[in-house]
Amino acid sequence: MVDFHGWEMPVQFGGILSEHRAVRTACGVFDVSHMGQVFLSGPDACRLVDKLNCNRMSREPGRGTYSHMLAEDGGILDDAITFCLAPDRFLAIVNAATDEADFEWMRRQAGGG
Repeated sequence: MVDFHGWEMPVQFGGILSEHRAVRTACGVFDVSHMGQVFLSGPDACRLVDKLNCNRMSREPGRGTYSHMLAEDGGILDDAITFCLAPDRFLAIVNAATDEADFEWMRRQAGGG
């Protein structure tokens, strides 16, 4: 267990190779409760989440898409899991360590300053 921005988090249980094999052959679970949450909503929300990510986001409510958020030069800023809650409402799950920077970057991309 390690401290991760105020959360006590497990890092490894049996070693990276055994965990990799377990996920590839059985099941893996990743707890996102400690991560940042950014809600995006409005008539242009769908267009914005597509602009922010390198993958086209799911438009089916209840479905999520794992992707990378890209800088203007194509470099990777962060990874995120973005869920479609409704055709005009999305939830992006971002890294806890960079949640404030990710939010500010999203706000700027949306034209918010």
